[in-house]
Amino acid sequence: MPDFNNILSDKGSGKNKNDQVDFSLRFNTLHIDAETLRHLKNLLNNSGNDVNIFHDKLMDWFTETMDRCSGWYKRRLKLILFWFGF
Repeated sequence: MPDFNNILSDKGSGKNKNDQVDFSLRFNTLHIDAETLRHLKNLLNNSGNDVNIFHDKLMDWFTETMDRCSGWYKRRLKLILFWFGF
């Protein structure tokens, strides 16, 4: 699975990976949805434009999102199975 930082840096321009990721997010070279782009920019700013810290924050955000999604799915499935069993 490709690293999201590599995907951003491949579409960016600059001397190093930090500059490339910043360029990619600033000019939205991957055509990311506005709300998601805003959140990614916030993560990058909160990481002090350090790609390694950005990667960690991105992974934490992904994990939190998947936890919420799986919780919603479990609740929904329990309700469906209850009505199916009834």
